[in-house]
Amino acid sequence: MHIGRGTKVAALAIAVIFLLPVGSIEDRSIVVTILLISRITAVRLRFKRLQDQFGVDAFSCLLLSVSWIVWAWGNARARLGHGPFHVTDVPGVWRGYPFIYEEWIVVLNPTVKTWREFHWVGMVADIAILAAASMGIVKFSGSRRNMLAMFIAVLSALFAWLNVEPWIDGVPVTLRWPIPGTWSALTYGYPYNYGGPSDLEFRKWALFINIALGCVVWSILFAIS
Repeated sequence: MHIGRGTKVAALAIAVIFLLPVGSIEDRSIVVTILLISRITAVRLRFKRLQDQFGVDAFSCLLLSVSWIVWAWGNARARLGHGPFHVTDVPGVWRGYPFIYEEWIVVLNPTVKTWREFHWVGMVADIAILAAASMGIVKFSGSRRNMLAMFIAVLSALFAWLNVEPWIDGVPVTLRWPIPGTWSALTYGYPYNYGGPSDLEFRKWALFINIALGCVVWSILFAIS
């Protein structure tokens, strides 16, 4: 019985996904399910028909943008060691998925003080996963005009990051190094502020406007390209 190269690669990827101690079992199960479904001939044929109807470049751009947005959301979102996109139980607050690249420590003694530790290895690993996923999408879709699609995907991820990233005194927290010991305002949202440190400050209308604005800009850039 002949086993194709694609099947071997998929089997290796599934084994690695389950062996690596990163991501919750639910997250890894979703990734494995997507890999298995993508190997079904009927699914691949249906995908090919949709590509023919809407255009290969359109599908490539859409898939790349979604992947980059999910990556930006997953890596900018602060976590407390539980919930979706869970990696492992660690003290304090952390960011990075599937590998932790930033840990926050909060100490009350007697006043609140914070500092963070940055792990370059985790960041490089997260970026490598995004690069591998992008190359896989380009190869799977068969698109040849990749530069414009990649440019739109990068802008989409940047916009998502600005909306998930916490802002301290009007500056994204990642751009503040070192982090100040105290600050007067912590907000979320770009260009409209939709939240603050407490749930009472959450404004749905501002979040919806930001999402709608992102979709409109994406559509305009795609139409121009």
